[in-house]
Amino acid sequence: GEMGFTIKPSPRAWEMVAKVLDEISRSSKAGFDYSHAVIYQTLAGLIGLELAMQFDRFSIEISPVEIISNGTKKYEKKLKGFKRNAMVGLMWGISSHATKIKDKKKMKNVLEFVKLLAGHKERDLAVSLAQNLVRHETNKQLAGAVISNPHLAQILKTKKANKASWLKELQDDEDLADLMSKVAFGS
Repeated sequence: GEMGFTIKPSPRAWEMVAKVLDEISRSSKAGFDYSHAVIYQTLAGLIGLELAMQFDRFSIEISPVEIISNGTKKYEKKLKGFKRNAMVGLMWGISSHATKIKDKKKMKNVLEFVKLLAGHKERDLAVSLAQNLVRHETNKQLAGAVISNPHLAQILKTKKANKASWLKELQDDEDLADLMSKVAFGS
């Protein structure tokens, strides 16, 4: 701020926030704690001073790991009351963990969250999360097309039919595939 510019966080910046928080958690379990000032300044460098201040004051009632492990049903009432910033943070936290998931139950839990987002007032977040899930399995430029076009996704899915993949899981849930194509086109 003192230098005359502001930071507008990108999805990549939020992913880095999730990685920083994971490292802080791992270090804490190993007996090493970072000072509050170091954490705060690191977050400010990634997402800007104003959001870092809000983030510092905010504690989310539901963590991405809880959604991935337990699904959304248990937390649905609270989640529906979350404002956009809380949903953005939760969505990027889930997104950063999701690429490592191979367990079908956990994959289904993440897709439950995508459905919940699609029904939330912040529907664009469902598209962002779904695109991030399939981005690692398709050409990055194709991710949006795959989410919005179930026929294209079906063609790509057949090439990976034997492996657990986000694309396969998304397309196997026909209601979600249809919902995502509608949400992606704004209907």
